Amino acid sequence: MSLKYIYVAGPITKGDQALNVRMGMDAATLLMDNGYIPFVPQLSWFWHLCNPADYEQWMKLDLEWIKRCDALLRLPGESKGADVEVTHAMQLKLQVFAMTAVDFLRIDRLQRNQDEERERDKEA
Repeated sequence: MSLKYIYVAGPITKGDQALNVRMGMDAATLLMDNGYIPFVPQLSWFWHLCNPADYEQWMKLDLEWIKRCDALLRLPGESKGADVEVTHAMQLKLQVFAMTAVDFLRIDRLQRNQDEERERDKEA
């Protein structure tokens, strides 16, 4: 069976929250561009701004989503919640992949280059 649904675990509230959300979206875009269906819990940050909920409620929701995924991608950065999610995924016998900060910087550079190429193509 090929992996299809990927849960993107990583920091949300620790450090720069907007940057953490961006990192989750960038990883999800990479997954989507390669044929996977990502679930991005970092987007709940926006939901929380409009309709706050306590940490336990968000974690309960996230752990339920992990049950519906085929694998989990752990982004770099300190996060107790993401660590709980990794443990939960491993208990469910899901594959867990880790993305390092270096991997993320390479992807960021590649995406910026692609964005610049698209802008040049528009101008041409």
